[in-house]
Amino acid sequence: MSIEATELPIVEFDIHIDRKPYVTSRHEMTGAELRHLAGLPDNVDLYREEEGDIEDELISDGDLVKLRPGLHFYSTPSHVTPGRA
Repeated sequence: MSIEATELPIVEFDIHIDRKPYVTSRHEMTGAELRHLAGLPDNVDLYREEEGDIEDELISDGDLVKLRPGLHFYSTPSHVTPGRA
């Protein structure tokens, strides 16, 4: 007996953005989709928090991010270059 792809159970898991949990069943999302999920404005940068001494990764709107349970993201004000308009 084979199982059709549409019959597979949907597995939901938590990811965290700015310390708030969000439930998803998707295993990939773009930076823009993550930003929309958390209701983040355009004037902030989104980062994926890395473990240990690894530098946290800046997530651009077009970046495709592989998701896993317990993944953490955070936002910070966008970088502004002083003296430029």
